Amino acid sequence: MAKQLEEHNDSNVQTPNQNNSHLQERPPVPENDAPVAARNATIFVLPLAALISTVLLHLIFEEVYGGAYEEFIGDVAVLVGLILAVFIWLGFARYYQRFTTAASASRRNYNGLRERLSQLQNRTKYAGPRGYEQGEKSQPGILAGRQQAKAYAEEQCKEIREGLERQGTSWTTGLGYIELWHRVHRAEEALVRVEPHIEALTGATRDESRLVNATMENRESLLKRLRCAVAMLDDSGTDKYLSYVEESEKCPLSTEERTTPDSRAKALGILSEVRYEINHFRDNVWEGIVHARNRLAHTSVVLGVASYTLLALAIFADASNAVIIWVVTYFLVGAIIGLFARAQGEWNANTAVDDFGLSTARLTHTPWLSGLAAVGGVLVASILDSQLLNNSPDASTLEAVFNESPSLLIVAAVFGLTPDLIIRRLTQQVDKYKEDLESTQSSQSEEDVHVSESGKRYQTRRQAG
Repeated sequence: MAKQLEEHNDSNVQTPNQNNSHLQERPPVPENDAPVAARNATIFVLPLAALISTVLLHLIFEEVYGGAYEEFIGDVAVLVGLILAVFIWLGFARYYQRFTTAASASRRNYNGLRERLSQLQNRTKYAGPRGYEQGEKSQPGILAGRQQAKAYAEEQCKEIREGLERQGTSWTTGLGYIELWHRVHRAEEALVRVEPHIEALTGATRDESRLVNATMENRESLLKRLRCAVAMLDDSGTDKYLSYVEESEKCPLSTEERTTPDSRAKALGILSEVRYEINHFRDNVWEGIVHARNRLAHTSVVLGVASYTLLALAIFADASNAVIIWVVTYFLVGAIIGLFARAQGEWNANTAVDDFGLSTARLTHTPWLSGLAAVGGVLVASILDSQLLNNSPDASTLEAVFNESPSLLIVAAVFGLTPDLIIRRLTQQVDKYKEDLESTQSSQSEEDVHVSESGKRYQTRRQAG
């Protein structure tokens, strides 16, 4: 352990900048790209509006101009429906621009960031040499390291304050909140080196409780380092520790060695590094949730485009109104059944941890996937029934496949349930993310939320194992 303390000598002064390298390497974010952000966030409206408008226009044109312009009705319906959908999407995107700010995209994260920024600014303002031992003030290297850490924390506070005023894609995707939470954590880690020892010990209490049930691979190593650092900062005596580390291994350094300014500066560096490891683990999990949500949202748009493409092909193939009506009916039956099954799963889902809109993206994704599965199921069932059972030569026509049959409604409903099995795999992965977050929660932390019942069951299984 003494060797570990020596490794955290002067290099600890530069750690905040090293920890923040992933933030510094990111390309600059535009001040205001609200129009682009709004269009990207509402792109799901385009295939939906195109699908609805094209079907309605085709039915209307067929009813009004069916006799004279029957050859051009389908082409005109697809073209006009697509143009109308583009205008609807752009109008909706223009209205949605007001929701591309940090305060509107996720009010919960915005309020949390504002609260933490206020705390950081107050802590940074009063952080300084007051409260340090006289021996520490006479060490130029220690004072220089603390001045650098304080300046770094002030810089992060400035970036957070300016970031919350931006407007654009970073908020609609959730990545802007992740970046600012990174900066909050880097500032807090820097302040561990600046504030008095009693403040560092208070933070170490929360960090120790986070590590006890954490799923981090280096949990035991971090606990040993944290407890030794606490023993060096604790003034309760040679063999006495704070209550929450009474069962830990004793620090190998003597009382005189622990109380030297250099050793205590190293101990603060260790506490800062432990805090960084915990925050880095949690930040990576949050990023995983946000990326899963964004990928699912993009998939929903692709499925919408695929659905509209199939409809357009059917219209170009001169499908009758009856075929289009039944295709839409089977699609809606599958979409409704799939949406109901997904909604039932969301009602029982763990809501203790914010998922940055992932549950909403799953609900948006389900109707498209279930509707396409229902239409595909009807297609397969009709062909098999016509060729294998009835040996009908007309099985290849759209009228023969999508006909008026109550049994096909049952087929559409059954196939509409199948996509929920795929989505459950994603849900299991997200639940693992949430369990990782809950495993590093502390009831004393202002950032954390209450552990849900699923998290408690997970911790119980882990402790029993």
